Amino acid sequence: MSPEAGESQNLLAKVFPVLGVVPTLSREDLQGDVVAGLTTAVMIVPQGMAYAALAAVRPEIGLYSAVLPVVIYGLLGTSRQLAVGPVAMVSLLTSAGLGKFADPTTEPEKYAELASLLAFMLGVIQTAMGVFRLDFLVRFLSHPVLSGFTSAAAIVIGLSQLKDLFGFYLPRDKKLHKIVENFVPEVDKTHGLTLVIGLLSIAFLLAARKIKRKVKVLKRFPDALFLIVVTIVVSELGDLKGEGVKIVGDIPSGMPAPWNLPWESVGDLAATSVSVAFIAFLESFAVAKTIAEKERYQVDARQELLALGLCNVVGSFFRCMPVTGGFSRSAVNYQAGAKSTLASMVTAVSVLLVVLFLTPLFESLPKAVLGSIIVVAVSTLVNFQEMKHLWKTDKRDLFLLLTAFGCTLFVGLLEGILIAAGMSMVLVLQKAVIPHGAVLGQIRDDPPVFRNIDRFPDAKLVDGVLIYRLDAPLFFANADLW
Repeated sequence: MSPEAGESQNLLAKVFPVLGVVPTLSREDLQGDVVAGLTTAVMIVPQGMAYAALAAVRPEIGLYSAVLPVVIYGLLGTSRQLAVGPVAMVSLLTSAGLGKFADPTTEPEKYAELASLLAFMLGVIQTAMGVFRLDFLVRFLSHPVLSGFTSAAAIVIGLSQLKDLFGFYLPRDKKLHKIVENFVPEVDKTHGLTLVIGLLSIAFLLAARKIKRKVKVLKRFPDALFLIVVTIVVSELGDLKGEGVKIVGDIPSGMPAPWNLPWESVGDLAATSVSVAFIAFLESFAVAKTIAEKERYQVDARQELLALGLCNVVGSFFRCMPVTGGFSRSAVNYQAGAKSTLASMVTAVSVLLVVLFLTPLFESLPKAVLGSIIVVAVSTLVNFQEMKHLWKTDKRDLFLLLTAFGCTLFVGLLEGILIAAGMSMVLVLQKAVIPHGAVLGQIRDDPPVFRNIDRFPDAKLVDGVLIYRLDAPLFFANADLW
């Protein structure tokens, strides 16, 4: 092979990482990719429809978003096991950001256009961050901030499903006290059969999750898809629609044609797109990095931003909603044996077949079942153990966590993350402007070792010399300390 050909191959593998991985795969690895892709597809079909409902768009949009964006990521992504598609957190942020500009009930087409525009805008932001190597910006969202935000958002996500689980109309709201105020006076309108379906579905999913943890043979059992199939059959045989149970309704077959986006609304979605872009990348990169460390390969943050950004940009022109890598599906993809992003290709082709030929089968699905899938999926995101841990170890981080948690619950999702991120940045600046310092004393002579005298009471000061350690760079903002 000539040097020029080798350089071309290296360049192609850099742009399309899958080309560098595929030649290293064995037949067993390829079989693992096929099995993992099919397994993830079985999971993403019900989740895609459920998270579309959470974002307040039609179920088929969730399925569209699990086809083309997944292919784009499979070509450009560096994580071999990351499963891209609709996720709960981004879906909720989408709903929170778009609700003030269009009503999904009375203006479904306008709302769907805004959802795709949001996908385009956050895709442009992520792509720009990758091009200009700005991935460091997301580090200002510290772990306590994300933990508090995620726990509060999971609670809001669960409560947002009350309308589907209880079977009556509730005004859309993302603040805890408003949701409760709207729900309590209307509770007497509960539709009994809908509530029974919702509660039984939640009980089944929780029981299935517990059994799958204990019985290895059932670890890959598609509990959500099984639940959907059973409830569709029951809905058809028992005419649940005639009994007053709300169902999904008509789902068109086939992939959508390209469409134009409402460019005049770009200014309205600017703040939302920045927040969603950061959160979406953080969620995706966290799970990608975790799996990569276990498998001992590198994920490139810059390339991940480019891949996720282009997923959203390209998908936005085909009625897709915002997507990113998800925790639960990526874990399933990994455990099912995925060795490369070829598994993503298999997933995309499988979902495409569902979109082309099988969508009419989902029309009788009760909405309460989708609501139960969402509730169970987000229940694992609420992390009170982190609060207990920080109470014992770091009160400052606990304050950040509680600020993010409280603001997200009672002020709003987007406002909560922005306020908490702002406070996190202030604390970072405070540590730089008022850094920790220590007077050092000698605790050993040969070789000489010096330590903080506050932590080592036996350390001895050097006669006639003050040794001081500043735990930060010295610059104009903290120069006055000297």
